[in-house]
Amino acid sequence: MSDQLQRSRAALLSLLVGLVMLGLKMGAYLLTGSATILSDALESVVHVAAVGFMFWCFRFASAPPDKEHPYGHGKVEFMSAGFEGGMIFVAALVIFYHAIEAILKPPTLEKMGLGLLFMLVPMLVNGGMGLFLIRSGRKHNSLTLTADGKHLFADAITSAAAIAALIIVKINPHWAIVDPLFAMLIAVYITFTGLGLMRTGAAGLM
Repeated sequence: MSDQLQRSRAALLSLLVGLVMLGLKMGAYLLTGSATILSDALESVVHVAAVGFMFWCFRFASAPPDKEHPYGHGKVEFMSAGFEGGMIFVAALVIFYHAIEAILKPPTLEKMGLGLLFMLVPMLVNGGMGLFLIRSGRKHNSLTLTADGKHLFADAITSAAAIAALIIVKINPHWAIVDPLFAMLIAVYITFTGLGLMRTGAAGLM
């Protein structure tokens, strides 16, 4: 099986998994009203959009050399990494906004037990999928798959933070401020992830 086909299959698997995990996270947010879970769901929206762009990049990168691109089209994968990093950065700004809004007007968190269950699955699946994509990217020399794997692994970490926030608030409802504070921490964390991918993409293109 060619590297191109294997990369495309890995990207398709990432897209399908991303859509299912996004559905679970949005369900958890609708159940609980948690700002932390909303921040995690927004990152999944970014992931699904980035994987869609990844498919286009793989198709373009596989095109043979031509007069305008005598050395081929492989560098477009650096563009994909930069695009994903930029979208993560935008998502971080949106998360900051919603976290500040939740601090000023704290929501009433509900059905946290079911919300925890809904979040546990994405944490485990995204963590495993992230490691799989990182290994696949390194094996097939694909920066795009590696970047997507790092994003998914970061997604798993943010899901763990969301779970921790829900557990703390469930133990003591008077600590509801912990939920938006954790959302802000998630925004800071993914900001560094996004900037790192943007630097990698820019360095490769230049």
